[in-house]
Amino acid sequence: MNKDAGTVFQEDVKVGLMTWVVLEAACFWGIPLTKAYPYEDVSNWLIPSLFMGPIGALIVAGSSAWIVANQLLADAKKKDFRRRVAQGISLLGFLGIAFPLLLAGVVFARALQETDWKNILPNATPTPYIKPSPRP
Repeated sequence: MNKDAGTVFQEDVKVGLMTWVVLEAACFWGIPLTKAYPYEDVSNWLIPSLFMGPIGALIVAGSSAWIVANQLLADAKKKDFRRRVAQGISLLGFLGIAFPLLLAGVVFARALQETDWKNILPNATPTPYIKPSPRP
């Protein structure tokens, strides 16, 4: 099933935007609602994220459409080079779409570093490793 570049572009924009909306809702609404981290930890990043997601979806879709449009090139080296360039550019778009997920990961990592684990688990002692006996 061969698709033209315009169709690929439209489909990829839809998929990219849907993915970004789900991640945006989870990062800025869902996770703070569960109190896993406060909304204030991510609130400063809402406006930049509102730009990065749609722009990222357009970049990914444009790269996909460019790859499809270059499928008709006769020169295999040019085709391969353009495909690699498009994939590299597409990575930047993916980072824009996945920004809310990356942001949530940074917030969680910061919370893990700042947690005082000794006071949370005062009686925790490591369990010694017991070597299993060999089976006959």
